[in-house]
Amino acid sequence: MRVQDALDQLEAAILDSPRLFWSRTLIEEDSILEQLDFIRLNMPTALEEAEELLRQRDRILAQADRYAQEIVAMAQRKAEQLLNESTILRQAQAQAEQLLRQAYQQSEELRRQSLQESERLHQEAHHYVDQVLQDLELRLLESLRVIRNGRQNLQP
Repeated sequence: MRVQDALDQLEAAILDSPRLFWSRTLIEEDSILEQLDFIRLNMPTALEEAEELLRQRDRILAQADRYAQEIVAMAQRKAEQLLNESTILRQAQAQAEQLLRQAYQQSEELRRQSLQESERLHQEAHHYVDQVLQDLELRLLESLRVIRNGRQNLQP
């Protein structure tokens, strides 16, 4: 069961509770407390998922850097090979420089894309955690309001 499911069950428990006078709800405390305990226990899981997204971003960046280094190394080897084997030194040198520029441009583009993707993943992770916490806060505030109102109705 996910945290969101537990929140949905908590909401359903509140909404399905018997109604008293003036639309007040009689809430089964054990069920609500059980759901809250589950949420408390599983909230770290949601945070771990967000952290896993950040680790995934770091892996993507590292992979992009390795790929860029491989491209540059390959371009350098190709340039050396062209210089050594070619009878037209200027043409080989121009090709090698072009390969290096292309490799650099490709590596920079890959790095830029990786950074954008990692930032997007990071923002999505933070947004998801914020939404879960905001939803939990609203539901808990509503539960507290219902509980306070119920207690006030019980007082003479």
